[in-house]
Amino acid sequence: GTFLIRSLAQALIIDGQYREVEDVLAAYAAADPTDGRVHILRGDVHDREGRHDEAVREYTRALELDRQRVGITAQNRIQRVTAKVNLNGAGSAAPSS
Repeated sequence: GTFLIRSLAQALIIDGQYREVEDVLAAYAAADPTDGRVHILRGDVHDREGRHDEAVREYTRALELDRQRVGITAQNRIQRVTAKVNLNGAGSAAPSS
């Protein structure tokens, strides 16, 4: 079932094996195309890689696809990434001391 695939994907993300996780996420999406958690996990990979725009796109896709299951998680992730980007943007503009 998808539980084992999702668990493997989460373990790979935690371990920083981002290239390897994409094949697992593709299998997960094939097993259940309506499961927004696939997009949450893809967003987590993008976020960890510093690709924040792509992360927000994946979280938004999760929200659109599967609001019932992942709505709150997706909204929290979007807020967190957006805040991080805004903070980093403001921080990089400030002179270093």
